[in-house]
Amino acid sequence: MATPPTNITEDEVFDEYVIEDENENQDEDEDENEGEGEDEENIEIIKNSVELPSSQYELDSILSSCQKTTNIRVVDDELTNLLKDWGHLEVLDHFKKEHIDIEVLKNIECHHLGEIMKPFSYGKLILFEAKLKEWRSALGKPLLLYQTSFRPLQNSQCSSEASFSVVSTPTTPKSSRSENSPNSIPLGEILNSNPKTLALAESYEKSKKFQEHQRKELINAIAIYFDQNNLHLDLHSSYKIEQEILERFPTEKLEYYRTSKRGKIYAKFCNIKSSSRTNVTNKSPSPKVEQNEKDTLEIISEEDAEQTYRALKYDNLSCEEFERSWKACINHRLLEIKNASSTSEILNKWPQYKLPSGHRFVDIDYSYLYPNAGSFLNNWETLGEKLLKFLSTDNRVKEKNIREVLIKIKTADSSENCKDAALLWALHGYFVPFQKVIKKDIDGRKHVIRHTIKDSQNSFVWIGNTIQAIEDHIAFLNKMGENIQPFIIVDGVSILNFSEIFLYFDGVKFPFNSFIRAVDICYKIFYLFNLEYPTACSSFWGFIETQYHQGNKKKLCGKTHVLLNEIS
Repeated sequence: MATPPTNITEDEVFDEYVIEDENENQDEDEDENEGEGEDEENIEIIKNSVELPSSQYELDSILSSCQKTTNIRVVDDELTNLLKDWGHLEVLDHFKKEHIDIEVLKNIECHHLGEIMKPFSYGKLILFEAKLKEWRSALGKPLLLYQTSFRPLQNSQCSSEASFSVVSTPTTPKSSRSENSPNSIPLGEILNSNPKTLALAESYEKSKKFQEHQRKELINAIAIYFDQNNLHLDLHSSYKIEQEILERFPTEKLEYYRTSKRGKIYAKFCNIKSSSRTNVTNKSPSPKVEQNEKDTLEIISEEDAEQTYRALKYDNLSCEEFERSWKACINHRLLEIKNASSTSEILNKWPQYKLPSGHRFVDIDYSYLYPNAGSFLNNWETLGEKLLKFLSTDNRVKEKNIREVLIKIKTADSSENCKDAALLWALHGYFVPFQKVIKKDIDGRKHVIRHTIKDSQNSFVWIGNTIQAIEDHIAFLNKMGENIQPFIIVDGVSILNFSEIFLYFDGVKFPFNSFIRAVDICYKIFYLFNLEYPTACSSFWGFIETQYHQGNKKKLCGKTHVLLNEIS
């Protein structure tokens, strides 16, 4: 059989063996052969001490084996050094066992990591994936974020033959779930189970942020996943999913998903479970709102308060004397407000609040009660610019007519009052109402309704083109038999074209020259008299509240947290 041809260099042969060619150099000069006898003697010694291969083919096999051993040693060293640089040397033995080397790491995809890193913790997997992504990007071979096929979970409504991109979020294997939390589902498993959540994650990878409607879709999808798979979502599991969301989507914040102790995911799951019961409970309206998180002074009534009160009621005082007397019995008055059962009781005892200049007394009492409160009025110029920029970008306002108003604020030749009013009016297009309530119609019949953006705007500022139209609107509200919370009225044809401004409170219309000042006093009335915000625009007033009381954020909606984060 012919010996396979091979190309062997002289250096490769003499690494292991020395081969003598007896016929070599026979025709060379005598000077060149000097010392030849000595060399031949040395070669003979090597030949006697080493068993030479019997054929060229055997020699080739030996050399190939040596070369492979050298290559394996180099590859192992590269992998060891790489893992050492990443701070993950502890996975080396596992990688060798699974035949994972540098070449494998160059071609691995995200969806492989869940199985490969199975023996290690979820935290180790996340940190390793981050290093791998960075290394692959440096090589010009970015880590693939998507698979090309999708196999739906059991009970999924999607077709089993569906084929589309799947986000390769590392998931903890089902077998590794905590026995104490059998319903604890990794976020990655939920994302990969639904085409909508896959699209959300893909969108995040491109923009590195979620819009508010996308957060809502994610929350809904998580709750629906638990419901459709007959899994119970407890508080512990919902908290865990919230933390996984923050890890998977780094620009998200906890307050976007947790506005109360239970959180939005848990609340949505509970709502789905009880969706078969369509009855909507409606607590009877109360003139009081909870005082949670409102830091106030410890109030002790003045000793001569009754005497000062009588002077205010009966004496003919000058403006300066009246204001001095008003402040002299302020503790006594605030205690009575706190203990009153209704605003009518307060206003009957202190009718000065109902004077055309009564808003001055509201301002005095509020400033005394909350000396450390912020100033919406003083900060409005900067705040207004930020709000206009926020509402005009990223399609945050969906309503076409509101978007048109936002454009006119920048271009129209309207007064500053009108532009300020239009901006706050447009903000209701961002704070879209979501609550369902029971309301009576004009005939006294009850209906379950969901407030609209228009309801929210009208609860804040009502536009009447004549004084008679304004009076008719107030009469209509009184006929409905509901509590009428403070709101602003403008006399004009549109929010960008009006002439007069009033603040309506308990049958009184306070006139104002500044729209922002009217908003300021309206808010202070809510707080001073402990009134509820109108249900239709509670999110709007919750945002305004943050401009006065920075620490009171527990009950804010997710959209408010997003807005505060953007304008801070």
